[in-house]
This record gives sequence, structure tokens and C-alpha cells, in this order.
Amino acid sequence: MRHLFLLVAAVCLWSGGPARGATLQQLSLDEMTAKATAIVHGRALEHYATAQGPTIFTHYRMQVSETLKGTAAGTIEVVLPGGTVGHMRQTFAGIPTLTEGKDYLLFLWTGKGVTQLIGFTQGLFEVSTDASGKTMVSRVASGELMLNRAGTPVQDQPVRMPLPLFTAHVKSIVDKGSK
Repeated sequence: MRHLFLLVAAVCLWSGGPARGATLQQLSLDEMTAKATAIVHGRALEHYATAQGPTIFTHYRMQVSETLKGTAAGTIEVVLPGGTVGHMRQTFAGIPTLTEGKDYLLFLWTGKGVTQLIGFTQGLFEVSTDASGKTMVSRVASGELMLNRAGTPVQDQPVRMPLPLFTAHVKSIVDKGSK
């Protein structure tokens, strides 16, 4: 039994310690809009994963239906850490998974040729139609530790609002930033 404990302790030390959750900086809609190089409404078409060194990345191909900021059009690729390659699976706290066939509104940042979500789960909103036929934008509250600008822990809040109202607000922020 002592050998098993030593083996587990050695593996934890070698791997950097026990798994930990992510700590996210709380971002307002205005901050995400300002930081984004592109904001798009699109549909997840397909995905594949690659291993780059010790890290696995999942690449999502998205069909853009509307661009609210930036020049993204046609199909784009969004890359998120984590995924499965062969028999290896890697996950990261705070990283969402996109579902093929679903519509999303994504706040994106492109650097060094790679396009990613801003704020992990904060930058991904699902677009769906509710029971009354209204197109809605929603995001569940992140379960990760979130800090405000002062470094104080805060509770993330879910978001749910009609798509036209959401996009009008985002476009007004983009317009103010371009003046």
C-alpha cells in the first residue's frame, strides 16, 4: 500500500501536481467586444484534433452566417486546447466543446495564425430558437473560479436574450470603438 501511495505521489509531482480548475478574468460584453479581432454568428460543421508537442488541440470548422466585427467570412477554423488523438484524451478546465450542427455566436481572437475564443466559455454563446419561435442567445454561467479586475472572486452569471437585441448591442459597441 505504501508503494502505491509513493507511486501516486511521484506521478502527481511529475505531472505538475493534481488537476486544477482554471481561473478566469471576468470579462464584460463590452470588454470582449473590444478585445475580439472577430465576432461571428456561425454553425459548427466538423472538428478534428491534433497533437502539438504535449498538447492536444481541437480544430472546429465553422460556417459563418454573419460577421459582427472583423472580416471573417465563409468558413473559419477555431482552435481550442484539449481533445482526443488516438487513445490519448486531454481536457482543460474552462474550455467549452462545440457541437456539430449547432449555431453559435463567437467572440474570437486571432494571433500567430490561430483563431481562439476570448475568455474560453465567456466568448461562446449558443444560438437557438425557443418554444415561442424567438431566436435566442444564451450562455450558461462558468463553473470556473472567476476574478474581477481587482482580483476579487466573483460569480459568473448566465446570459439569455433575444438574438436581435444582443447583436444590436454588440454592433453599437463595435461602432463606438471605430470612431
